[in-house]
Amino acid sequence: HLTAARRALEQDRDIDEAVDALTDAERLGREAMADIRRTVGLLDAGPSGTRPEPTIGDIPELIDDFRRAGLPVTFEMSGYVDVASGAIGHGIFRICQESLANIVKHAPAAKTDVRLEIGAQVLTLQIHNDLRAPAMPPSGGVGSGLRGMRQRAALLGGQLRAGPDGGGWSVHARVPLAADSCPIVRRIPGLT
Repeated sequence: HLTAARRALEQDRDIDEAVDALTDAERLGREAMADIRRTVGLLDAGPSGTRPEPTIGDIPELIDDFRRAGLPVTFEMSGYVDVASGAIGHGIFRICQESLANIVKHAPAAKTDVRLEIGAQVLTLQIHNDLRAPAMPPSGGVGSGLRGMRQRAALLGGQLRAGPDGGGWSVHARVPLAADSCPIVRRIPGLT
């Protein structure tokens, strides 16, 4: 595309053709960068060894691990776990894991609620902990875990908000799903 744009300008002086070629090159470059970011994000977790990467289906076991460690956490999940791709499942698992680890580190006695909603087009993860329990001040750098969670959400095409929320702290991740991924939703011609 870049070569075509250069030739269009050098040989034909065809600006419209050059702009079209550059627009295509820009689009393909952005798509390639998004793919690279997703791949790097998955590799960022380190080598997987022989055990498969965790997915959404592993979140209930993760919650149980934190309960056994003493964190008072409730968990609700709605929707179908196999609707999300492996990359989305892995990313949401890691966001949940990091959020719970931050609670244990900074507010270990905080009552925590985790809600995972898998809809027809969007997956939403909400984690809220009560800050009325004594919180431990952060040590060292602040926010690297939050930055990593935001990057994971962005790599999946979503977004993550985190911060104080009505006497507590909340993490809210929202990731789009493929439009045809939900087995319940069927498009009926003529209806929107």
